[in-house]
Amino acid sequence: MSRAQFIGYLYDSILFECSGQISSGNSRRFTMDHLAGCFRRVREMYEQDRARLLDMPSDNYIRQHRLDDPDNNSYNSYNSYDSDSSNSSNIGYNGYSGYSGYIDNNDYNNGGGCSYGDDYVVLVGLKTSDSQKFLDSYAKKVPEHFQNDIAYLIRGLRDNYWHSRGSGGTYDVLPNKLKVATKFAQEHNGRKRRKIEQKEADIAAAREAISRQEEEHRLKQEEEERKRLQREQEEAKREAEQRAAELRRIHETITQYIDKLQASLTASRAREDQVFSLRNRLEKELRARCHDQIKVSHFGSFASGLCCKTSDADMTLFDLGPNGLSIEELACVLCQIQFHHVSCLPNAKVPVATFFDPATDLFCDVTIKNRISVVNSRLIETYRRMDYRFSTLWFAVRQIAQKHEILSGSTGYLSSYALVMMLIVFLQDKAEPPILPKLQKVRTGSVERSVVDGYDCSFDSNWDNYEVFGSENTKSAGELLMDFLRYFGYTFNYATQEVNPNFGAIVLRRANPISPPASDTTRSAYSVVIRDPFITDRNVAGGCRPSNLQNIKSCFQESYNALFRGDIDTAFKR
Repeated sequence: MSRAQFIGYLYDSILFECSGQISSGNSRRFTMDHLAGCFRRVREMYEQDRARLLDMPSDNYIRQHRLDDPDNNSYNSYNSYDSDSSNSSNIGYNGYSGYSGYIDNNDYNNGGGCSYGDDYVVLVGLKTSDSQKFLDSYAKKVPEHFQNDIAYLIRGLRDNYWHSRGSGGTYDVLPNKLKVATKFAQEHNGRKRRKIEQKEADIAAAREAISRQEEEHRLKQEEEERKRLQREQEEAKREAEQRAAELRRIHETITQYIDKLQASLTASRAREDQVFSLRNRLEKELRARCHDQIKVSHFGSFASGLCCKTSDADMTLFDLGPNGLSIEELACVLCQIQFHHVSCLPNAKVPVATFFDPATDLFCDVTIKNRISVVNSRLIETYRRMDYRFSTLWFAVRQIAQKHEILSGSTGYLSSYALVMMLIVFLQDKAEPPILPKLQKVRTGSVERSVVDGYDCSFDSNWDNYEVFGSENTKSAGELLMDFLRYFGYTFNYATQEVNPNFGAIVLRRANPISPPASDTTRSAYSVVIRDPFITDRNVAGGCRPSNLQNIKSCFQESYNALFRGDIDTAFKR
């Protein structure tokens, strides 16, 4: 430690003693002559008692730096008499030597405890708390081998220069017989420092204990939060498992119901045989009466295998001979054969003759050269044969549509043909994994190109190739029915999307827009677009009225909501 540091600590202690002579809250000027006198007296004490003094004799330093000269006027420039802040005493008698202030007084000089004039310094009286802060800092920061010197010098200044007890306190006598101010002495401050260190250690321990308690509390809260989240997750998992189990039960119940529904609605094998018998009889009669090469082909639900007990038979004629046969002539021949309720519609989009056969109790619609319908029926039949769930779903969807009164193309709703196209594309594009392949997109050597009436009607009709195609999708028919109803009730955008069987996908309309004919001045766009799989510029739902669209959506939505609750009666309007 340098002499400069010792003088710095001594200087702080002198100022502290001077402030101790002032009442708290008051102030007093101390002249430079007074401060120089203090250091002059210190120098003299060193010179008189050097033998017993001291660990830090500083008389030469005081003389060299003229600290005993009142004209020096340099006290306010010292930073504990050392410009190196790393070596400064820093016990801090406020701003006198540039230390962080322990003096808590804001009554003078903008919060400082003192200020310097040209030839004086103004000190403010200390409060008890200020004095205690200074003395605690002195005990901790002033080196032990400085303390007895300072204690002796302060006692000497009190007795021989100030003639007052300064900041007060008792006196002790050192082993070398020197009388010292107790509060500045080494032994006293050693005890005090140990108490302070113990107090600080206790405070640190208390803080550590508090910090530990806070950490334990935090960890406890985190553990409680973790357990709470775990409970919530477990509860959510249980609820999900319960809901999944409930849905499985619902799906199973729906599947059982629609399996029975299919069985109750499907035309019997005997009924199918009656249709084929009628076709053969009609062909025989027409060959006998019109042309011996006439061929009668059936199409529609009996050809596709999706026939109900109440389905009509649909047939068409080919190879009519060189003179042909008009629909009116066909109607006359049907009367000659003695079929009942014969009528014809020569101006329909597809001219048709109808009759009733009392022998088979069948109504039958007959058209001429309707090749596209035959191919359509064969395409549907191929899809039907690939997965048993297709037929089950069809009868369920058809029953819901019929019970909710949206299955009627003639009154501005959906035809059976439009509805079956929706089901096929859903099973191709929206079932995950897909249940039906996209037969019109298969291009292999085994698929022969087929053009009918100028339209590409090619598709892979060998359904055996796809017998296990949909096996990766393990959903039951009941679950798939709910998926279909949810999709067309809530997800499908009727304004911007279309059902495209040729692509086997739900696509955006704008990719290849299809619009109503110019003769239809009531609307600029179709409310529903479901393309024909072969005549791709034909909308098979073109007759659906905009005013009926909400009823169609509501049918799917209400049926889905009911099935989600397990309410089969409401969904199927039983």
